[in-house]
Formats: sequence, C-alpha cells, structure tokens
Amino acid sequence: MDWPGDAKAVTERRFYVAPADVAAAHLTLREDEAHHARRVLRLRAGAAVTCFDGEGRGWHGRIDRYSGDLAFVTVECTVAPEPVLRPALTLAQSIVKGDRMDVIVQKATELGVNRVIPIAADRCDVRLETDRTARRAQRWRRIAVEAARQSERLSVPAIGEPVGLQRLISEARCPVLALVEREARPVREVLGTIGSPDELVIAIGPEGGWSEEERRYFASSNVPCVSLGAGILRTETAAIAGISIVRYALSNRA
Repeated sequence: MDWPGDAKAVTERRFYVAPADVAAAHLTLREDEAHHARRVLRLRAGAAVTCFDGEGRGWHGRIDRYSGDLAFVTVECTVAPEPVLRPALTLAQSIVKGDRMDVIVQKATELGVNRVIPIAADRCDVRLETDRTARRAQRWRRIAVEAARQSERLSVPAIGEPVGLQRLISEARCPVLALVEREARPVREVLGTIGSPDELVIAIGPEGGWSEEERRYFASSNVPCVSLGAGILRTETAAIAGISIVRYALSNRA
C-alpha cells in the first residue's frame, strides 16, 4: 500500500514507539510522545503519523484517539526497511564535560552509528558515580531517539555503560581504530589494511588526548593509531569527522 499525503507533513509527524507497545495493527504512544502529538502539534484523530521503534521497524498510520497521557495509532502500512550499512560502527567516545557529549551522541546517531560506548579515559575531566551514570545514559538515549527521528532513522544506537579503555579493547570482537592527534598513520592508509569488516570500533580520546600509558596499551594490543590530518581537532569534531571518513571510505569499496 502506498502512503498517501504530503511527504513533508509525514516527515514532521514522526514518533517513537517502544517495542513493547507495538501490536499487529495498533501502536501506543506514551508520555512525551503522546504529549508532543496532542499538545505541541495539536494533531486530531485521523491525523497521519509515522512511527518507529528504534529497532529498525517503522509504520505509517493515523491517530485513532487519545486517553490520558496515551495516544493510540492505527497502522495502515509498514515503512520500507532502512538500508543496512556496513560496517556496523561503534563509537567509543571518551567522556567530555558540559553538553558536548550530548552533541556527540546526536551527531553520531545522524551519521548512522550503531552503538555509542562512553570511555572513562585517563585524562577525562568527568567522573561519573553509579547513580549519575544512569541518569546521563537515559539522557543520551533520549537524545539518540530525537536524532533518529530528525534524520528519519528507524533504528536508534545502543548506549553502552561507561568502560575503561582496557576493557573496551579486550572485549572487542572486531577491529578497533584509535584516533590520535600526533605520531599516527593516515586513516586512509590503515583502512586499506583491514579489509572489509562487518563491524568496527572507532575510539576517540578526551580533551587532553590519550595518555602515554594508553598509547602504549594501543601498541601492545595491536590497535592502530590513526590521524585525520595535520590539525588538532576538538574531541567532538574528531568524532564527527572520524565517523564520516570511515563510513565513506569503507561503504564505497567495490
């Protein structure tokens, strides 16, 4: 079935639905999503909407009714699956202070990253206690959902728990690239040696750069240190540029 109506209007009416709230022909929007539909966009029963569950599924439908803080959507057809990008990218990002981590999660989502893992690097200025870690992870998840909505993704990157560098590398089951500011091989040179992996981890250092101990650990673990060029980039810029360059280089191989 073709989806009727104005494409732009459909794009502006995208909503996240939790996988547990998906039934065969009906979807349930909760709390913030229902509030946005009813109070912000002022959508009435019968309004066309597009919903996604963050796990790769999407539906076109129409609002059936509101009840309390819920909105009920009747499914009319499914959304075509989004292209599968290879390799699946994990951004291992050293935690940064302020709202820059929010920006990194947002842009990584827009650029098609599959997972974001915060790293507690040696020179990180941020140390998260257990309760604060959970709150920050929830915030990053909400940011990823909103970025997926804006960029029309059907999937939302998983947000991992903060880990140390050694644990990240020891548990990796795919190649890991460490972006560093000095004394590193050009990224295009290293990418030419790793073939076409199904998955890849890109590790980004903190504001003060990787410590000497961390760089020695890269060497002992056979993790290539790569450079994006002669300039010194801020950590959030390095994340965005690194994802873009790696995705373009590996996805355009014959």
